[in-house]
Amino acid sequence: MTNIFRAYDIRGTYPSSLNEDNVYLIGRALASKALELNQNQIIVGRDGRKSSPILAKALQNGLMEGGCNVLDI
Repeated sequence: MTNIFRAYDIRGTYPSSLNEDNVYLIGRALASKALELNQNQIIVGRDGRKSSPILAKALQNGLMEGGCNVLDI
C-alpha cells in the first residue's frame, strides 16, 4: 500500500493498488490526525470516475468510525 502515497497526493489504480480496504484505513488515519488537531469536520468530494462513489463511501466510513463528522459534497 505504500506505493500509493506521493508527496502531495494519493494515487493508485482501482482496485489493484487503491481499493475500499485501504481507502477505509486512510479515512481512519485521517480522522485520527484531524481529532489530534481538534478538528472533527471533514469534507469529502470526488470526481466522475466509476470507482469514485465506492471509494468515497469507504473513506467516509473510515472517517466516521474514526470519530469525525463528514460533509459529502
